[in-house]
Amino acid sequence: MIARKILPFVLVLGALLSTSVLATAPAYAATTVTKKQSYSLAFDRWSPELKLCAHIVLEGNFKYKLTGPDTLNKYKISGAQIENPALRVWLKESCARTAPTIAVGTKATLVQRWYSPYGSCQLNPSISAGFPWSVSVSSTPACSNTGKTAQRSSSSSSSTKLSYFAQANTGSPASWSDSRAQTYCLMYTASVRIYKGGISDSFTIAPSLSGVCAYSPSS
Repeated sequence: MIARKILPFVLVLGALLSTSVLATAPAYAATTVTKKQSYSLAFDRWSPELKLCAHIVLEGNFKYKLTGPDTLNKYKISGAQIENPALRVWLKESCARTAPTIAVGTKATLVQRWYSPYGSCQLNPSISAGFPWSVSVSSTPACSNTGKTAQRSSSSSSSTKLSYFAQANTGSPASWSDSRAQTYCLMYTASVRIYKGGISDSFTIAPSLSGVCAYSPSS
């Protein structure tokens, strides 16, 4: 008689515990959203040959897709691309922040390169149709070997002397197909050659550790 009285109570209690566990279990619904963040990277380079300071700026947007959260509340970053990437150069009397510009340049060659530092910098970037960009094999400071970069090179000259040269791009000329957990960075290099009449000087921007990075909410 005692066993018959206790057994129903145990069954009911087990059912209540099971229902409680099911009710409090979290439900994860991963979503994918497109994110965009702007970047502006400025560098000053003094030229003894030209007796001027080249104020060099890389600017544009870094776009990517953010997917998550998963069951561990982690996110994935994928679909990295650069948007409206511009390379601009001002010629100044000195590298002081308030130094005035000087109109002495007659020609400029501007090159900017972007690459993914993962996988020994060997991931092929995809170049969008209609853009004057290409994939090149170049020295990449983030890797010990050469890497595959998305590159644009342009040259402009003027019959009058100028203080400003620019390489501007509208849209998204290059993208990368890989994905990373928590953090994704694109690395860059740039080179500039300025002509002042019959003489010229070149400047290189090639940081080994700097990049444009996206971070997930949980990183």
